[in-house]
Order: sequence, then structure tokens, then C-alpha cells
Amino acid sequence: MALDREPIYTAIFTRLQAVAGIVTCSRTWRHFDDVPMAQQPALFLTIGNEVCKPQRGMPPEWILSPTLHLYVRNDATPSIAPGIQLHAFLMAIEAAFERTPAEASLLNGPFSDSGADSYGTTLGGLVNHCFIKGQIITDEGLLQKQALAIIPLEVLTTS
Repeated sequence: MALDREPIYTAIFTRLQAVAGIVTCSRTWRHFDDVPMAQQPALFLTIGNEVCKPQRGMPPEWILSPTLHLYVRNDATPSIAPGIQLHAFLMAIEAAFERTPAEASLLNGPFSDSGADSYGTTLGGLVNHCFIKGQIITDEGLLQKQALAIIPLEVLTTS
């Protein structure tokens, strides 16, 4: 059975739209130079690489690697360091991908030795896990006042 990716990306995007304070949220990526200050803070979801892990006698596991691009420009409040605003939004994005009590009740505990995925959301039971994973690249905008973060996600699911 083929993997239907669109409901997964729609569920991720729905969570991003709920992040308080985000002015622009889109699945169509734009470079920060093309996002005016009035449209920031801005958050963009892009589809990334995929890995298929076939399993004998079972549906394959899929690892999807979407990326979030967060832009925060603070010309209006120069007394606040851009990094301070960036950190507040990073914390809100992390919270958007925490597992809810309802999701935890669907599971019989962590499903990896590390237990890391016991903290990621299942997107309402749609996937095994979805969480931030890997290096978050940041630039706090010291010279140009344009702060940004590139946030990698990992989604594990089966078809």
C-alpha cells in the first residue's frame, strides 16, 4: 500500500498555524529577504528527504524529514535582541510537537531504546512519531536584525 503523505504534512502544518505570534505560516518557502518585516515572524514548512525501510512480511517504515524555516525580524523593537525573540518562538514550536495525553494513551509506552520518541507527537495517531531531530541552525541576526532558525523534523510512519 502506498504512503499517503499529504495528511501527514497537513497535520504538521495545522500545528504550526496554531503557534501564537506567527504572522505568516506557509507551505510555500520564501527566502527571508522576500518576507517583509510586517509579515514576520514567519514560519515555512518544506518537504525534505525520505527514507524507506522495507520490512519482511510487514509494511515498510518511512522516515520523512520535513524542515521548518523560522524568520524573526525586530526592527520595530531594537532594544530586544533578535535571539531573545527567536528563542521564544523555538520554545513554542517545540511545544507544538509534544505528545498530548490523548496520544500517550494510544501507545503502550516508548517504542525505541532511547525513549526519545515517547516525547514526540503522533499527530493524533496518524504517525508513529513526529518530533524535532537533529541540528537546529540559527542566526540571531546581530548584523542585519534578521534572525532565523532552520529546524529539522523526523516523522516515522508505515504505509
